[in-house]
Amino acid sequence: MSIQLLQEIKGSLVIIASLESEPTITQQLQAEFQIYCANSKEEALIVLSQHTTELVLIEQKIDCDIVRSELIKHQKKVILLSPTPSFEEGLIALQQGYKGYGNLFSSKERLVAAINLVLAGDVWLGASVVEGLKQTPSSNEQSTDKSALERLTSKELSVAKNVVLGHSNKQIADSLHIAERTVKAHLTAVYEKLSIKNRTELILNYKNDL
Repeated sequence: MSIQLLQEIKGSLVIIASLESEPTITQQLQAEFQIYCANSKEEALIVLSQHTTELVLIEQKIDCDIVRSELIKHQKKVILLSPTPSFEEGLIALQQGYKGYGNLFSSKERLVAAINLVLAGDVWLGASVVEGLKQTPSSNEQSTDKSALERLTSKELSVAKNVVLGHSNKQIADSLHIAERTVKAHLTAVYEKLSIKNRTELILNYKNDL
């Protein structure tokens, strides 16, 4: 069984991926996190039962009902990684309770940004999901207070617009010349003022107004 423990640096996470994919993901993240690895659903069940780490990265091909039940049981925050991400698959992942969805071959920078975003309580969406959400008609059943946008400061509005464009917190920070922690603070205020919870709701409810 190829369960391994790498040097602890900033935090810990579980990577559940195939033998082909896991070494690449691990290599990208081992300088940042303590990592527990599993290469099959059987190993995944053991690792999840043994470790209390909050975050899990799982490859789409190993995702299955029995592993998903274990993830829910242990209240893990999960990022689903797919070699061929699609809007439909991403939407299903979000509906199943996953906190992130994106490309299996994402860069180190993007993976680290995604992990930090999810650990901070937000949702990470890959480009395919963001584009799909922007093209999805808003639900007629949901009443959105468009006037709430008037309560946003100019900086909060700029951050919200960047989120709708699919930009990461780092990209937003760079474009607005502010720190990432400031972006997070602005987003917290945006969510509170608009009575929403995360990026998904911001894109769905305000994509036509930002």
